[in-house]
Amino acid sequence: EHQYVIAAHSDTGNFHAHVMVNRVHPETYLAHYPEFSKRTLDRCMRELEAAQDWREDRGLFRWDRARGMAVQNTRADMERQREAQTVDRGMDRASRVEHFADTESLQAYAKGAPAKALRELLREDAPSWQRVHATLREHGLELERGEKGGYTAHALGGELRVKASDVFKANFAGKANREALEAKLGGFQVPARFITARRPEQAYTAPPFRRDPALREERRLARAAERTSLRKDHGEHRSKGLDAVREHRAEARERFKELAAEAAARRGQVRELQLAPAAARA
Repeated sequence: EHQYVIAAHSDTGNFHAHVMVNRVHPETYLAHYPEFSKRTLDRCMRELEAAQDWREDRGLFRWDRARGMAVQNTRADMERQREAQTVDRGMDRASRVEHFADTESLQAYAKGAPAKALRELLREDAPSWQRVHATLREHGLELERGEKGGYTAHALGGELRVKASDVFKANFAGKANREALEAKLGGFQVPARFITARRPEQAYTAPPFRRDPALREERRLARAAERTSLRKDHGEHRSKGLDAVREHRAEARERFKELAAEAAARRGQVRELQLAPAAARA
């Protein structure tokens, strides 16, 4: 019974809808205060996904196919979801940059030839930190270690950095893998001077941000058309409103004239009867 607005669009990575509901009832004017609405909405989403055969998203509930219903996740399930989401978040952001800017992100670049060369090196019998630095520098990357023990890959000649755990997952993702790598290579070493003096064979260059001129023009014209339509609708609505106000004022003036005439007629009748002042006031 409450008023709602639903807007669906597909100009992003996936088709989706936005829903806005008025908490105040249009007739009783009572406000609805949903208790923990996130839980109800999440259960409804699992039911919709199952009914439409959509991919299940993470949330408070999961769909139990055997029971045919949405069941609430345990605390352990939620922890596993958060860990997986933390790993995927960086890659999702990089993918969005590539999709909207039509560019190759540093993450995508590092996961290509640099990651392959690093894997081949670490399969050898006697790898070392200096050889790791030399291999990455050939591709325009430099490995750095943070204060908390994590590693980042830095693009030479720029400020861009990515987590090594995102692009070199086999050896840098997770504490256990990092400890195994350090046990194999020893304590971390910064690159030697003779390595930093080398010129990289290839390097990552962030292309300038580009937009599709034709698409921008199409959207500009669409916005202009919407503004024109909105201006027209507003003008018509305003004109109708003003006409209604004028009509109401005209009716009010006529009614006022009628009341004034009636009052004048009554006063005339009182004068003709020549009643006493007290009776006339009555």
